[in-house]
Amino acid sequence: MEHNASDNWTDWSRDGMQAIARFGRISVLLGMLVVLFAAFPAASSLAADGPRPQCSDGVDNDADGAIDGADAGCGDGSDDDEADSPYSGIVLVVIPLPVVTLQGTVDAKGTVRVSKLQIRAVRGTRVTIGCRGHACPFKTLRRIMITSTLRLKKLERKLKPTMTLTMRIARPGQLGKFVRYKVRRKKSPKRTDACLDQTTGKVRGCFTG
Repeated sequence: MEHNASDNWTDWSRDGMQAIARFGRISVLLGMLVVLFAAFPAASSLAADGPRPQCSDGVDNDADGAIDGADAGCGDGSDDDEADSPYSGIVLVVIPLPVVTLQGTVDAKGTVRVSKLQIRAVRGTRVTIGCRGHACPFKTLRRIMITSTLRLKKLERKLKPTMTLTMRIARPGQLGKFVRYKVRRKKSPKRTDACLDQTTGKVRGCFTG
């Protein structure tokens, strides 16, 4: 039986094309399996790890404008509560602060007759007192303590309402004391105590512990 060369080439070409097509389909299936197996461990790892703690998830969970380590409510990356502590903006005082003592009397109009105004602190402490009000004896008074006590004679007098005294008492680089007296009409004077930040000098709340 005679064979035609062109028929043989055509049969081989047809068979070859079918083989190539089958190989292509197998390659596509293998590729899909590889993708599935590659994705499976990552999904399993994510499920095993679970959600990340609030202090390392990159989200501002308490909506205060700070995220993760920049949030005052985060202790470290494993902390799962980003909410700020009520004491996060308050200084914990572990050393004695300067002491301010005011003694005197108040009349029905709210005028304070000061018999003694004294500050107790270590030597070298700087004292800055500001006064606002029409009856102020000065606008600003500055002193540096050369002993452990300082009498403020210029304020041992009548202080008439309305008047506000602010005292900043601190040594450079150390936590300081802030005191404010408000002399009010027909009321006793109101006193406010706080701390002075040792770095910025800003007024902050104090918590004695």
